[in-house]
Amino acid sequence: MTSVIVELVHRRLLMKMKSFGFALALVFCLSFGQITFAKILFEDDFEGEQMGNEPSMWDPDPGAEVTDVAEIIEDPVEGDKCMSHFGGYVVKDSKEWTDYIVEFDWMFAEAGINESVAVRYQDANNFYQISKRTDMQSINLYMYNGAWNLVGTGLFPVDVNIWYRTQVKVEGPNIIIKMKEKADRTPFADIDPVLDVSDSSLDKGGFSTSYYGPIDDVIVAESEIDILAVEPFSKLSTTWGSLKL
Repeated sequence: MTSVIVELVHRRLLMKMKSFGFALALVFCLSFGQITFAKILFEDDFEGEQMGNEPSMWDPDPGAEVTDVAEIIEDPVEGDKCMSHFGGYVVKDSKEWTDYIVEFDWMFAEAGINESVAVRYQDANNFYQISKRTDMQSINLYMYNGAWNLVGTGLFPVDVNIWYRTQVKVEGPNIIIKMKEKADRTPFADIDPVLDVSDSSLDKGGFSTSYYGPIDDVIVAESEIDILAVEPFSKLSTTWGSLKL
């Protein structure tokens, strides 16, 4: 009788171990699938760069209106590394991108100056510019094609030396801009856009810096789902992934 009981216990233990092993295998497969199939186009947290160097995964545009040299600097708030951009630096091999979503940390270095980045950046004469204005309240979107064309204006009060997590989605003619303080744990899905506009002037182009203002933890993907999919495995997620909890 004792041997029968022992055998039953043994079988149950084996079944539990097999179930546990299957669960682990399933998690691994799903995780591997996320790493393999998530459509991440670009990511850069600048930690692999040398202080004082230009960012290695970005190309300066010699035709940009401002052509000072960008460099890797110490993060004035968090103490690691970030990119201080003084001029047009575009993500390498990004000018054929069409629809994508970009998230990045954005800091305003000083009051009273315009600070900006660009999406669908094709060259120095064709891009959309997202610009924080000197009133520290307004966010403007321009389409530049040799002349400045205002597409829309939104309100988002900012202050200096604070990281703001920024999300820009370009899909067809639609451009949606969302912003929040980096410390804000609210998912972007629950945040109202600063700007939600439509303009069909440019249908492709990469992500670029423009005037001033440090940036950090840049990630570009084909959709927000792709960004969320790599969250548990990306180095970037260890620094800002908690924002989407």
